[in-house]
Amino acid sequence: MKRIVYVLICFSVFSSCKFKQEQSIDLKIMSYNIRHGKGLDTILDLSRAAAVIKSQAPDLCGLQEVDQYCLRSESVNQTEYLAQQTNMAGTFGKFMDYQDDQYGLATLSAKPLISTKVLQLPDAKYEPRSSIIHEVALAKDCNIVFANVHFDWIDGKEGSANRLNQAKALMVYIDSLG
Repeated sequence: MKRIVYVLICFSVFSSCKFKQEQSIDLKIMSYNIRHGKGLDTILDLSRAAAVIKSQAPDLCGLQEVDQYCLRSESVNQTEYLAQQTNMAGTFGKFMDYQDDQYGLATLSAKPLISTKVLQLPDAKYEPRSSIIHEVALAKDCNIVFANVHFDWIDGKEGSANRLNQAKALMVYIDSLG
């Protein structure tokens, strides 16, 4: 259940588009937990994440577990690196301070970003949690709200309750945008 909730929130897009019936916009959205550049083979190589993102060519890409100048990832600004490698704009949202700098999530966008908000979420067990929320311009008179989030990871009833509370806090914020 927690994976379904995560995917629905990450890919939730709220639109204020004013279209005639025959108009449409294609939008490709990607979510990618980069694990601070360390692959499942435990090799640290951020260029592999960049290659995957480039091969998919998303309009918006929500990244989770992103380091910003942390020692474990060779003190690289991972958001800036991935933005440059994919020719997209990158924004970083901090979860917490880590190894003399910051750890969190990021969004890459091929579309113009109108605004960015980092929303701190409640009830995280071991690490703070946040969501990075953007208003994105898709076309003239067509903006969307895109929320990138990485909910708490702990198992059991407590983890489920934490994720639900985090999702509710995110929805309250998004609803307030009206």
